[in-house]
Amino acid sequence: MKQVITAFVAMTCFFIAIADQGNAQPGPGGVSVGFNNASHTAVVVKGYTIVQGMQRPGQLLPMKKNGKAFEPNVPTGIRFYTIYDPITQRPLLKDHPVPIRDRDVFINIITSPLDPQRVVIVVLPQQP
Repeated sequence: MKQVITAFVAMTCFFIAIADQGNAQPGPGGVSVGFNNASHTAVVVKGYTIVQGMQRPGQLLPMKKNGKAFEPNVPTGIRFYTIYDPITQRPLLKDHPVPIRDRDVFINIITSPLDPQRVVIVVLPQQP
């Protein structure tokens, strides 16, 4: 009987060790999105998410060349980002969709390799 109990305890410990712990849940406000401006110029980033049929806008994020900015409390879902030139206020990238899940996201803004007058968003992979 002692061997059965020992085996049962060992199997229980094994299953607890290999069980998926899951991801931490975001706070009540949402997740954070970080930006790194690796483009050739200063930019302004504006984002919004559609929540219950209405746009929930974020704050304007001005960034110098090689600058960083963070947008806190972003709701989960598809976030649309528009990147503007701060001087001419011309959109360099309009309504680019970025999926926001249950983890913080970090985004690089780089100059487009095909058109130097445009920028591209590169979403960095998240660590497990």
